[in-house]
Amino acid sequence: MSIETNKTYKIRSAISSTRMLNLYSSGTAANGMNVVLYTSDDSNEQKWLFDGDRLRPKTDITFCLDRYTASTYLDNADIWKASAKDAAAQKIKLEAHGIYYYIRLQTKVDGKDYYLTASNNTNGNATAVGKQAGADGNVYWAEQLNGGGDYHQLWFFTEDSGSSSGGGTYQKLIMPINQSVITVCYKENAPAYHEQGFSDPMHYAIDMTGTPRSFYASGDGTIVGYSATNSGPLGKWLAVRYDKVEGVDGKKYDGLVLRYCHLDDIYKTSGEVHINDKNAMAKYGNTGTQFAHLHVEVDTDTVNYNKTPTLKGKSNGLVPAGNDDTTIDPFLVFHKKTSKPENQSVSWSQSYCDKDNCSICAQYTQYEPGKVPYVNIEQCRNVPEIS
Repeated sequence: MSIETNKTYKIRSAISSTRMLNLYSSGTAANGMNVVLYTSDDSNEQKWLFDGDRLRPKTDITFCLDRYTASTYLDNADIWKASAKDAAAQKIKLEAHGIYYYIRLQTKVDGKDYYLTASNNTNGNATAVGKQAGADGNVYWAEQLNGGGDYHQLWFFTEDSGSSSGGGTYQKLIMPINQSVITVCYKENAPAYHEQGFSDPMHYAIDMTGTPRSFYASGDGTIVGYSATNSGPLGKWLAVRYDKVEGVDGKKYDGLVLRYCHLDDIYKTSGEVHINDKNAMAKYGNTGTQFAHLHVEVDTDTVNYNKTPTLKGKSNGLVPAGNDDTTIDPFLVFHKKTSKPENQSVSWSQSYCDKDNCSICAQYTQYEPGKVPYVNIEQCRNVPEIS
């Protein structure tokens, strides 16, 4: 879906799930007011009218997003009175990139294209230091980073009325393995997981096997990280960010990161992935584990893609989440696509804690002795179907 002229949008930076393009103001507008990232608050300072070639703050639409051209705050993003004489610093072009947009100045700077850029995932300010290009939380204009696709220069538009623009409707994610066999469920749905003897008895993923071992994207997303090194308890891994996801209960997520672990081969390490890709992303194996399986974590933190609650120390490019667990049960978002070419099915391989007189199992009074499971059969049986 295209961005429409003369509509108002809230514009989120792709490096954050919560911070928006924000006029640093308290309800007024003036030349030189700073534009920063700031936590979403639905204020007029975070709403921008697109008039076809300018972005105008709803606070006062006689002003527009601007590139500061004096040496004091060179290349800083601010607002200025919209005028023909300042068109070179104000007129923009929106360029679609998947579900995101680049915001590019129409007029080149020293012969180069300049793009609106977020420095980092922090709230900005309007101090003299805060207005410097690259200051914490600041927004500025710069050449394209890293050959394109850098999240610091990508922006997600949501129409102020609440309908989203920039990439279509919310997507439903499908199982990564077409004929999947669930071997361990998530957290409380895998009470027997304590049998593994880890210091944390919780399992923050679902484990599965199935055919083929090579697997595909669960939706339309972007690869945000990986490690092809076989080390650590999670082995080789791949992280993919999926934006605009609708869960099985209708809940909407601005974005989710899926971490796929214990990989044998990684076929794709950068760029976009799609639900209908002809080529697989990776192949699961037994790196970091004794038995070959795919370990899938679903995380609501779309910025710290390499932070996992599974680990208690840094390992192979992954870092521990500590007490900051932002994962959710993968079965809250996974669907079973029963049409061609996937023809997906979900089954399970049930096993139980076989420790004699296990004191932890004794706490699960809803199960018979010796029948504390690794898998919630009803959860596996009731994965919603989509065609």
